[in-house]
Amino acid sequence: MLTPKVISPALQCVRRRRKLQRQLGILRARTSNLLNACGQLLKGDTPEETVLYQLFSAYGGEHYEDIRADVHEWLRCSQEALNDAFDLRQKLLDPAVQEKRPLEQQEINDLQKELEVAAKSVAGKVGQCKSKAKALPAAAKTAKMNQLVRQVTDGFSRAKQVRAASTGLEDRALAKALRAAIAAYEKVSQQADQALQQIAADRNQYESYRTAAREAVRMAQTAIQRAERAVRDRDARAAGQHALQRAKTALPMFPTRAVSKQALSRLRKQAEEAQRYAEQAERQARQKIRATQAERDRQRRRAQRQRPTVSPKRPGVKVSSKRPSSGGESRQPSSRGESRRPSSRGESRRRSSRGSSRRR
Repeated sequence: MLTPKVISPALQCVRRRRKLQRQLGILRARTSNLLNACGQLLKGDTPEETVLYQLFSAYGGEHYEDIRADVHEWLRCSQEALNDAFDLRQKLLDPAVQEKRPLEQQEINDLQKELEVAAKSVAGKVGQCKSKAKALPAAAKTAKMNQLVRQVTDGFSRAKQVRAASTGLEDRALAKALRAAIAAYEKVSQQADQALQQIAADRNQYESYRTAAREAVRMAQTAIQRAERAVRDRDARAAGQHALQRAKTALPMFPTRAVSKQALSRLRKQAEEAQRYAEQAERQARQKIRATQAERDRQRRRAQRQRPTVSPKRPGVKVSSKRPSSGGESRQPSSRGESRRPSSRGESRRRSSRGSSRRR
């Protein structure tokens, strides 16, 4: 009688492993078509997941006792996911769905065109913001403007990242990513508009400071020139020279380089002070000139009153050199101050009139 051959546990394990490998080879051959379908439907799956899908769906995989319980649970969930994938494939093959796909593709094309236009427009605005912010003098820049420009550059970088994330997506996921990218570019566009407005406001404010300071210096220079002409007048007699000197000392020079707004405010105030001193010097000189001219006029009138009057000769009247006859009265004054000398005829008339009055 033959005794049964005793097989060690290690040998049994090796045999069972070889048997399992042979069965896996048979299942792999039987499910080649299923492997190709899984490769097309589930491109994002890892190779291990694909093998387990195929193992469970090969009608008999659940009978292998060497597969643990947790792997069986995972395989069951995978089978459900695989069934959903086949259902989705059937739906995609439906004629109604096939009619809908061109519409979805058209929507994606429109979104891509809109994204392209938005990206170009925003890129131009961002470049404009950077160039204008760089051209603005450092003294004219404000903290708000710098913050807005940083927001624009950071937002533009994020928008490009969102746009890049849409690469490789399809259908609904692609449309969603495109809408997100468009929204990101629109936000950057709004930020760029705000930054450009702030840059323009900062530039206008700084230019107003420079214009006010330049105008104050110009007006002070004009006032000093008028004061100099008044002080140099002969009748001013050095009046206003002290105030004119203070005006020249206080007059600032307008800077050729960009300075801060505080420096421009101080320069404008100094120019206004110089203008006040120049106007004071001109007033003092004008007052002295008027006083000198008035005194000169009084002296002239006084001299005219003290000078003897001479009757002017009438034009066209000839003066005779002969002495007047005895029939008239001569009114030519003599050297002794006698202005009248009665004639003989006048003397006889007065005598005859006295004689006649006596007879009466």
